[in-house]
Amino acid sequence: MNFLKYFDKKFRFVGIDIGEDYLACVEQKDGRIINSLVLDGKSYFSGSQYKIEALENDLKSVKEAFPDKDVRFNLAMPATQTFVRVVDIPEKDVPKKEAFLFQTVVSQLPFPIETVFYDWIVQPIFKETPHGKQFKLLFVAVKREAVERLTGTLKSLGLEVGVLESEFFSCQNAVETLALKDDKKFFAILYIGKSYSFLNLSFAGSTFYCGDFGIGYGNISEEFYVNFGISDREALRWLLDENFIGNDYRDARVLRSSGLENLAKEIARNLSLIQQAVDFQASIENVFVLGPISSSQQFISFLESSTGLVCTPLRVSEQIYPSCPIKDTHLLVKAFGLSLRHFGDKE
Repeated sequence: MNFLKYFDKKFRFVGIDIGEDYLACVEQKDGRIINSLVLDGKSYFSGSQYKIEALENDLKSVKEAFPDKDVRFNLAMPATQTFVRVVDIPEKDVPKKEAFLFQTVVSQLPFPIETVFYDWIVQPIFKETPHGKQFKLLFVAVKREAVERLTGTLKSLGLEVGVLESEFFSCQNAVETLALKDDKKFFAILYIGKSYSFLNLSFAGSTFYCGDFGIGYGNISEEFYVNFGISDREALRWLLDENFIGNDYRDARVLRSSGLENLAKEIARNLSLIQQAVDFQASIENVFVLGPISSSQQFISFLESSTGLVCTPLRVSEQIYPSCPIKDTHLLVKAFGLSLRHFGDKE
């Protein structure tokens, strides 16, 4: 699902993932990472808006790391700024799918269609009904204003944009490449950020559900910051690895453990509600967990206990990137997914 399509075989495509408190870039060749950059410990979001000044400073470092003129950057718009709908379309309506789209989805948009970039596809998966086959139509839209603000910032610093994707699907690209051994399994992609998380339910390359909810790890790191007077960067490191917490801060270890457990329970509750609301016929066989907090094995254990599901933290493997620093393996995943979108990719 692409909103902007500037394809040319002569370009090199770099995935750039602008997270709430980290920025990661990946260049890959033949499915292996050959260059990367990770900057963390800063705040790039304010609510659902980018902090352009903070972003500009670090984008200059990106320009230094990837200075060549033939580089194009593949971006992901945050889930919080993306409108996604998955609707059933009867087989008889597929030949006139565009009219069906405007009647069922576009008419329900909370904003005029002229104010958004949008993309859509009738997915190959279907179910049999008494009235014939029903396919899943996937529609994605993002505000033009948000797109132009972000891409304009990159262009003003000499960074040319290649593909604009939704982070829902950049994560799906990464999962299907890094972890999915059997495309006939029903799986969930769970990305956990600082102030929000999102869920993607998929089967055989088709998407059944995409949605975000306002739960993240920010409350825990905020408590570290307030109670112990440490920096944002140090608070994030305490959260991701308790070994960073010194012996003089034993209370912080207790706070971290209870905070991670409560976060896991809240996410499990939301996952249960979504499963009840979404129309699918298979059981989730695996939850692939992405985002900075996926590096915490304690959190993964809490999440498995709360959901009753197998939860797999997704990281860049040694096969994909032999020289990857251990601390960056979980931060490069989404950028890797973005880097996979290049000229000739299937729409």
